[in-house]
Amino acid sequence: MPRQTVLIVGASDLGTACALRLFHSGFHIVIIEKDCPFDIYHSRSFSSAVFSGSRTIENVKAKTYAQALDEDALKPDSNISDFLKFTILNREIPVMLESEKSYLKQLSADYCIICQPNLYEKIKSDISEECKIIGFSEDINMRDNAYTICNSGQNFGRVLYANDELLIAESNITQHKKDIYYQIKAPIEGVFQSSKSIDELIREKEEIGKIGNIPILSPVLGRISGILNSGVIIPAGIVFVEIDTSHSGMSGYLLFRDSFCLSGAVLEAIMHDSDLNKTVKFLN
Repeated sequence: MPRQTVLIVGASDLGTACALRLFHSGFHIVIIEKDCPFDIYHSRSFSSAVFSGSRTIENVKAKTYAQALDEDALKPDSNISDFLKFTILNREIPVMLESEKSYLKQLSADYCIICQPNLYEKIKSDISEECKIIGFSEDINMRDNAYTICNSGQNFGRVLYANDELLIAESNITQHKKDIYYQIKAPIEGVFQSSKSIDELIREKEEIGKIGNIPILSPVLGRISGILNSGVIIPAGIVFVEIDTSHSGMSGYLLFRDSFCLSGAVLEAIMHDSDLNKTVKFLN
């Protein structure tokens, strides 16, 4: 049976976890990301390939079209379609940019994983109608996609199948990520220059970095678990740093465990769908 191709929309924590899980399971993976992602988790995700050209995580390499050209891996007159074919066959992950979305029409993806809904809205018209959509929602009644995975509450990590009845209940079994990770938004627009690195301790009122010439001070004591690249121009209101106030000891260089949990549900949904397709073909 030929390997199936999965398009992953967004390359931050969740997109990277899904890419790794499915890649190791034998699928062909293609990632599409914004031209300039504001990803505070770039230290542990494939989104960093947008700026550096390539990124290797768990011995899996992802690269951009520009990087493939720089490596002389492609002929000078090659296009994005050639890049996708070459990289996939070389068992690497091609990272497309939003500005290259028109080439999605030539990609015969079997599944599309929506890890960034805003980006998906911008590219969905370029995705084949035959491609099955897998999304995430905290609303267990949302069944607009081929498969939806619950990403909050008691049913966290469960695939919502057709006619699947789940309990609607509040749950405080685990502490939510947002309760222990303090995210700070940029108060003004400007070029960000960080004064701290991932996993560094920061004290209350200590400088995190500068936006333009304005120092930004930390309102809390904790450890830097996520921070934007220095040198990027950020608009006001964008989250540019995250601080772990729980002293959990979890490294900011490691993908968040919840992302791997959700990526396992994605694999479950795809395997379930593949089994259904095999059964239909057998009966016919």
